[in-house]
Amino acid sequence: MSIRSYLNELENIRQEITNLNMRKKKLKEQEKKVEENIASFLKSKAQSGVKNDNFFVVLEQKETREKKGKKEKDEEALEILKNCGVENPESVLEKMKEAQKGAPTTKEKLVVGRVKQK
Repeated sequence: MSIRSYLNELENIRQEITNLNMRKKKLKEQEKKVEENIASFLKSKAQSGVKNDNFFVVLEQKETREKKGKKEKDEEALEILKNCGVENPESVLEKMKEAQKGAPTTKEKLVVGRVKQK
């Protein structure tokens, strides 16, 4: 294969991935709407669940936690370190973050882009 055919194939693959991601997003939205419809049906009938042929559906209450942003995490970690009497908590927090990262490695990355036409 020539480099041109490889580039065309790469472009086609990337376009297909983009199309699949958009389709997946729409399907996820549709899935959420159907689940909400089923939940509202169960609530309106005052049922906690229903069984139908090979399926069963149960409406459960589940405790979840919202994700905190990076800034909020850092602020709370600094506050905890200060409350524990750590001197220079900013430095300790940076060292902890660095320790959580893996060792740096060098990898090759292929950068492909279109040439701008004049």
